[in-house]
Amino acid sequence: ELRYLGQVKGGFIVNIVGLAAAGKSTLANKIAQYLNGIRLDVGNIYRLYALAMLRTAADKPGLLDDLESMKAVIGQSQINYRDGLFNIDGNPVEEQRLRFLDIENQLLKIRNYEEVKKLINEKGWALIDTLAEDKPVILTNRGPYPGALINLFLDVPVAERARRSQRHFREIDKDIAYDDVLRMVLRRDEGED
Repeated sequence: ELRYLGQVKGGFIVNIVGLAAAGKSTLANKIAQYLNGIRLDVGNIYRLYALAMLRTAADKPGLLDDLESMKAVIGQSQINYRDGLFNIDGNPVEEQRLRFLDIENQLLKIRNYEEVKKLINEKGWALIDTLAEDKPVILTNRGPYPGALINLFLDVPVAERARRSQRHFREIDKDIAYDDVLRMVLRRDEGED
């Protein structure tokens, strides 16, 4: 129960695991509020690096598919979290921007490169562990987190997750057909991003 987590001194990590649009963020927001902690979407760390890649390749789109270019962007980009916002190289990024289709499409490219995913995980885990030194960090994630005090798994049928995703895309970006969103959700389910 949550009331016992409130008795833990110092920082710790609670990891909420589930596929896209399973309700992880809704639950994580409630737990983070209850514990006066930080809520982080691990997928947003991937999305931040995808955004950094898109910005770097703005006038050279061929770089978006190049392994060495991706690795270079990850190595050069400084990602951190302050005052409730992620930052890339000191520039704040609104979470809503991280949900646009251009970033989702770049995530599908990143998924093809184990080296890229490993680099992002290493840098992301270091950030998470640093944040959790003093304060509870509530993660939403696609898989278990090794340093978590608790890993919780949410399971929601794919049709419902696709409806949630479609509603979300309509709110922030543009109208997308249900079948297209369903295909996107299924592709994301095949990967780990």
